[in-house]
Amino acid sequence: MVAEVVTGGVKLTNNSGQPIAFAVWDAGFLGLLGQCSNVSPICLRLASGASEIVKSDDIAGFGATGTVNAYWWHVIPDGAGGHKAGPMNTITVNAGK
Repeated sequence: MVAEVVTGGVKLTNNSGQPIAFAVWDAGFLGLLGQCSNVSPICLRLASGASEIVKSDDIAGFGATGTVNAYWWHVIPDGAGGHKAGPMNTITVNAGK
């Protein structure tokens, strides 16, 4: 995935060969991130090759530190007929202050 600050938010581009799940938070935001492993629309997803702008108003704590973390992972089969979250990856971008 590629993450870059654009006017009004952070643009995410999925350059992997598979859909990804994602979350974007200010780096100083204290919270627990439970990786979504649901294959329904309630889990934020980005198709392979697609881009999306996450609006700054939708980023928890946006602007507190000037740094944003974009977290992403694949949702993979769990071997028992369900799904689980794969390893989490993080991209940190300077969002200015």
